[in-house]
Amino acid sequence: MLTAFPVPGSEWRDEGMDEMLVKPMNIMNLLRQIEALLVTHEDKKQKAAQKLSAPASTPAKVAGRTSARKPAAAN
Repeated sequence: MLTAFPVPGSEWRDEGMDEMLVKPMNIMNLLRQIEALLVTHEDKKQKAAQKLSAPASTPAKVAGRTSARKPAAAN
């Protein structure tokens, strides 16, 4: 959120904003803030993608038991 009138407290975070940048601000500081937000956004996207591609859960192995398949019969 970029504003000339900062809101006291942190209610703006509840509205979905990551940062509050208050005008007037130095251009170099603005660019650093934007770059940091882009990095954070990319990290969140990668973590979400990893969660979606991770296997749900693997079945627990039972001690002393193996599951071997018999070879398929040749035709």
